[in-house]
Formats: sequence, C-alpha cells, structure tokens
Amino acid sequence: MKILEKFVDEFNAINHKVTQYDNSLFGIVKFAKDSLLDEEFQPSLNLKNVLNKLSIRVKEPMKIAITGQFSSGKSTFLNALISKAILPTGIIPVTSKVNFIKYADEYKLKITYLDGRTEFKDIKNIALFTDQRKNVESIKYLTLYAPLDILEDITFVDTPGLNSSSTKDTKITMDVLRDVDGIIWLTLMDNAGKLSEEKFLKEFMQNSNIKSLCVLNQKDKFSEKQIEKTVNYIEDKFSQYFDTVLPISAKMALQSRQHDKNAIISNKIKQLSEKLSEKLSGKIYENISFFKQEYEDFKKDINLIVQEDYSKNIKLLENSNINSVIDFIEKEIRPHANLAKELSIKKDLVQICDIIINQYDIFIKIIDKLINIILDYTKSLDETFKLPKEKYARELSDNYLEFEDIGSKISNEIFLNLIKITKYRYKEVKSSFLSKSHIEKFPYDLPWFDSENIYKNLFYDDDKINKLLKRAIKNLKKIEENANNSIFNTYEKLENSIKSWQNLYELISKNREISSDREFANLRRFVGGVYEHILKDFSFASLKSIANIQNDFGYINGALEFNYQNATKTTVAFFKRKIFESIQFYEEDPVSFCIYQPTMQEISEQIRVNFAFNKIENLIKSKRNFLYKNIDDLQENFTEIAHEKKNFLKSKKAEYYKKIKKLQEIKKQFQV
Repeated sequence: MKILEKFVDEFNAINHKVTQYDNSLFGIVKFAKDSLLDEEFQPSLNLKNVLNKLSIRVKEPMKIAITGQFSSGKSTFLNALISKAILPTGIIPVTSKVNFIKYADEYKLKITYLDGRTEFKDIKNIALFTDQRKNVESIKYLTLYAPLDILEDITFVDTPGLNSSSTKDTKITMDVLRDVDGIIWLTLMDNAGKLSEEKFLKEFMQNSNIKSLCVLNQKDKFSEKQIEKTVNYIEDKFSQYFDTVLPISAKMALQSRQHDKNAIISNKIKQLSEKLSEKLSGKIYENISFFKQEYEDFKKDINLIVQEDYSKNIKLLENSNINSVIDFIEKEIRPHANLAKELSIKKDLVQICDIIINQYDIFIKIIDKLINIILDYTKSLDETFKLPKEKYARELSDNYLEFEDIGSKISNEIFLNLIKITKYRYKEVKSSFLSKSHIEKFPYDLPWFDSENIYKNLFYDDDKINKLLKRAIKNLKKIEENANNSIFNTYEKLENSIKSWQNLYELISKNREISSDREFANLRRFVGGVYEHILKDFSFASLKSIANIQNDFGYINGALEFNYQNATKTTVAFFKRKIFESIQFYEEDPVSFCIYQPTMQEISEQIRVNFAFNKIENLIKSKRNFLYKNIDDLQENFTEIAHEKKNFLKSKKAEYYKKIKKLQEIKKQFQV
C-alpha cells in the first residue's frame, strides 16, 4: 500500500507541477504557448503556428523594412546599405514581391508560394521571381540569404511599392510593416510629400510605436539649398511619422561601396577560397605547393589594393550620407528594437487572447438567444393554453348535456313502455267450516316492460338514439381534435422558433484563422442536436398529454357508442328481475308485500349506472374536467422542462465563462 501511495504522490507531483516563467520576452512567449495551447481551449493548428512564429520572432535579429512608393530606388538603396548588389534594379519598378534579406553562410534564394510551398534557387535567378513584368502571381515572398556581416543582427525587408497595382502584394506589405522593429521610408527628393504618400503614412505609421526614418533619395541631383528646403518641408509636414529625415544618394553610396577597400579585399579572399576548393576537389596533397602560384597572385593583388588611393571613394561615401542611415539604425532603431519587439509581440498576444475570448463570447450569445426563445415561450404559456383550457374544456362540459338528454330519452322511453298486465295468483280457499277447500284464482295488476316496443322505438325504426349518440360523439371528436391540435401547435411554435435559431447557426464557422476548429465543430454538433438537447422532452410531454386525452375520450366514446343498446337492455332486464322477485313475495303474502313498481327516477338512475354516466360526469362535467387537468398538467410540465433546459444551457454558458476568465487572466500578463 505504501508503494502505491508513493507512486500516486509522484504522479501527482509530475502532473501538477507549476512551470516557472522568467520575465524575459522568451519567458512571456513560452507562458503564452503553454497557456493558450492548453487542451482546455482545443487550440487550432493555425494558433499553434502563430505562436510558434512568435517564438521564432523572439530569437530573430531586429527587422528593418525599407518601404515607400514604386520607383523610389529601394533596391538600389538596400544594395548600398549592405554593400552588395544582390537585388535587381531598373529604370522601371521591378520589385513586385516582399524580399527578406537574412544572414546565412552562403548565398541562396528561397521562394515561398501562396499555397505554402517553398523551394531554393540560385541567387543569380532572383530577377526571375521579383520582376513585376514576369508571371509571379503564385509567389508570396522571397528570402535572400547572404554571408554579410551587417545581416548577422539585422534582417532587411525590401517591399513592393505601396501604390502597387496588386492588392495582394500591397496587403502583404502592410502585414510586414506591422511585424518589424524599424521602418525606413524611402522617397525621391523631388517626389516627397505628395498626397499619395501622405495617405499611406497616415494609414500605416500614425499610431506606430517603432522608430522610423525618412530617407530622401537622389540628393546627388539637387543643390544643397534645394535639399535643405525639402528636408525642412518633410520635417514640418510629417514630423508625427518620422524620428529623423535624411537626404542620401543610394547611387553614390553603392558606387563607393563597390570600390571599398575592405569590400574588395573580402571579395579577393572569397575568390582565393573558391580556387582552393576547386583545386582540392576531394584530392589529398602532401603540401600546398600545388597552390603556390595562386597564392602569390593573391598577395600581389592585395598589396596593390592596399597601396591604391581610395580617398575619392571615401569622399563619395561621405557625400552619399549612407553612413547617417547606418548610425540611425545603430543609435536609434537598435536600442529601441527590443522594446518595440516586446511591445509588438505583447500586442499580438493580447489580440490573440481577444480573438479567442471573442470566440467564446459568440458562443455565449448564441446560447443566450436559445435561452431567450425558451424564456419567451414560457412566458407565453398562460396565454397559449388559455384557449384549450377554458374554451375546449367548457365545450366538453357543455357536451355532457347531450349525454344527459340521451339518457333521459332512453329512460323516458323505458318508462313509457312500462305497461300493466293482468296476472293471477292461486290460493286454496274453504267456503265453510265443513266444506271442502278449493283453489281460487285472484287477478292482480303487474307492471311490465314492453321490451320489443322499447327497442323498436329506440333502436330500430328511426334509430333516433343512435343519431343523437353519433352527433354527441362527433362533437366529442371535434373537441378532442381541437384540443390535440392546440397542444401540437403549442409545441410546434417552440419547435419552429428553435429551428429558425438552428438554421442560423448549424453551419457556423470561424471567421478568424486562429479560432478553434474543434470548438466551432462542437458548437455545430450542439446546434445540430438541439432536438435531443432541448425539444425531445417537450415533444415527449406533448405526445404523452395527447395520448392521455385520447385515452379519456376513447373511454367516453366507448361507453356511449358501443354500450348504449346493451345498457338499455341491461336496464330493462334489471327492473324485470326486480319485478319478478317482488311477484314471488307478493303471491306468498299479498298482505305484507306488494308488487314492485319502477319509478321514472329509478329508471334514470339505473341508466346512468349502466351507461357509466357517473364516471363520465366526473370526467367532463366540472370546470376542471379531465381535459382542463391534462392541459394544465402539460403546462406545468412544460414550465418544469423549460426551467431544466435553461439550467442546462446556463451550465454550458458557465463552461465558456470559465474559459473566458482564464483567458482574461492570461491576457493580463501581456498588457503593458
């Protein structure tokens, strides 16, 4: 037993341990993943992917977007910034896809398609996948990998112009801008400040918390005075969008970097490495004499580079002002990047929580609508059942008069055919004391029933009783039918309301990708099974009430329709027997006994007994007759069922509220 207890304690310790999270961004995202991907919330695959991307983003280097309108020289500017002409440029705008420029040990190009596929290509082929003149509609974005020092802790994003004719590409660009640590807005010196630019700036950068730089390109084409005027104008008009405005010449910067001494030396080293790799080609040498000549040539080239005067290129670089852009990145964007990333990720996490909370809010509202249908229905029951309880129950009570009339007619017919016949009794009589006795006959009147005439008048000639009964039974059936229809219509009213609700939500689907597929599927199953959950008990109660009413009506109909002749004959036979019994006593002692004479009241009472009128009277004559009681019981039953269903639905809502409360607690951890 102790071993078992120890095992249970260890199991509970493992499965109920509390995970500790630090306050770092990594710890926050880990907490988000562990919390939001809990099976309680039945997370979607899309949510898992989004949270995984956030985890990756935590570890990613800072991301800087180069954006602006078409033909502002973004690709040329980026080539100059990274000191490598790897992005295609042209007179007409050619970048039609987002290009992520990241660090890697070698140059390569990854194409990501809209359907999720990816493939790698030689970086030399990049123009085939970015040129808007090509058929590149199936491409979502490109990723360029390059072994450049600046990319080790910065990822650059080259975007299509925001005035792109492709709404898909513009949307992708907009999404990218929401997921970067800094923005460099590039515009041409002579194009800056146009209304089209102001529109995009207002839409995408007005409420941005990240550092932004406005770069005015092609300063080499303008005088210092023109440059100063343009800079002042942009600083004044767009100060709310940019931290700094810098005039640059991407062309001059790229030219200077192409002749940068360090860049040329690095390129020579790379070429030497490639030649050595080619020479070796899987072979093993005792020494490197086979590579001596190549190495000597390399040294000569390096000496020439070192000795050459590159002062003009240095001056060109300074005039391009590209280093001011790099300084802004290092001094403004980089320090702010981690905070901006944290704020952005926390904002995303808050939004994710809100989306999931909203999902449960939608479920609660849907269930509330069903509860309100039941509540409204319950409130209407008094008015709904008023007609069948009062009108039809009253009609049933009034219909009893027809039964009494039938009973009276039968009783009256029996009484009218109570005739007198002469009968004789015989007694031994002595004339005198000494004479012999003799039998003397004494006549007396005997009441008797003319059965043949009774049956003839009631049943055979015009069958008037049968006609009266058929009319009464027809009225009964009409009352029964109206009452049952009223009950059915009362149930159908609820069924139609709930089916209308069902039609609205039976095919409901999520409108946000990260919402739970399984939660929505569960809701659809619940809505689809609303008959089993809600309507079934109401339907059963209705059918049971209808069955009870049919049974009671059936009893009354049977008592009347199938028994009236037998009841009449039984009544006549009953009184004949009583008369016959009285004859025996009378003939034995006419002084003490008399012949039994049935009265009209006695005949009526016996008819009631044989027709079971007393039971029928108890069923239908009172105001609260069987029909009233059945419908009243059904109303009470409906009210109880409605209360039960409301509690059931409230318990379902409580499950969602519980999840919302947990999500709100999780959300608090991300709010700034």
